[in-house]
Amino acid sequence: MRSFLHQGFILAEIKFDRKPYKVQFFKDGERHVIKRIPPPKLHDMLPEDEVKISRKKGENWDKGDKVKVKRINARQPNTLQVEDKNGNTTFLDYMDLDFKPIAGDARSKDGKQIERDPVGSKYLLWP
Repeated sequence: MRSFLHQGFILAEIKFDRKPYKVQFFKDGERHVIKRIPPPKLHDMLPEDEVKISRKKGENWDKGDKVKVKRINARQPNTLQVEDKNGNTTFLDYMDLDFKPIAGDARSKDGKQIERDPVGSKYLLWP
């Protein structure tokens, strides 16, 4: 568990470990169980952060719109649920969002933007 501080307030505790979990499904009438491991979190965004959309993602989600990160799923940490000013939500890949931490934030490097994943991994990284 990791608690985080955002603009002076402790918002919640988020668990970003890579603990394996089981997925059950039926195929041809047989039950199958497989083990999956969540991919590593490749960004520094947290819930309640203000971000900008860097690539148009539909009629209501234009490039340059400011949205708020609403939720991050521990099993898919690189896909974020974002919310606009009207309360509408959607899911976006972290590569489609621009995040600039506020100067003085623990995640900023002297007020500069944190570097993105150099490989540009857009898909799940299963070991």
